[in-house]
Amino acid sequence: MKKFKKYSVVIVILLLVIIGGLMFRKSLMAKQYTVPLSQNSPSSMTLFSSSPDYQYAVQIFPGQLSDKAKMYLGNFDMSTQAQSDGSTIVTLTAKGGNGSVQKYTVKSDQVLYFVEKFPGDDKADNDMNIKDDYGVIVDVNGYIVLM
Repeated sequence: MKKFKKYSVVIVILLLVIIGGLMFRKSLMAKQYTVPLSQNSPSSMTLFSSSPDYQYAVQIFPGQLSDKAKMYLGNFDMSTQAQSDGSTIVTLTAKGGNGSVQKYTVKSDQVLYFVEKFPGDDKADNDMNIKDDYGVIVDVNGYIVLM
């Protein structure tokens, strides 16, 4: 009889732990998906102007390229293609035969910046390290959408 009581208590405790764990896990999963992001809410909570990469960035779309942007993009060919939904696909193709292509879909209320952390690695029509060259899309409020 004593053994039965001990096993019963152990089984009840195990069941309570398992059920409690499942309920806790379920509540965590529910919290992750209860508040969908709207198009007007920031995609991240990071203002691009607060990012360490901001100091190395130039705006490349929309608008005219500044002299600094032209310098940063010196080893890239840039093309744009308007889309029927009002967005624009911006394509950056690295010169020098390495075949690197970066494509960004920029909505009408967004801005595309180009980050060039080490312009010293750029040689005439050949960038020695394209890993430090990338785009950042920012929403109308300055929050990072894509980095």
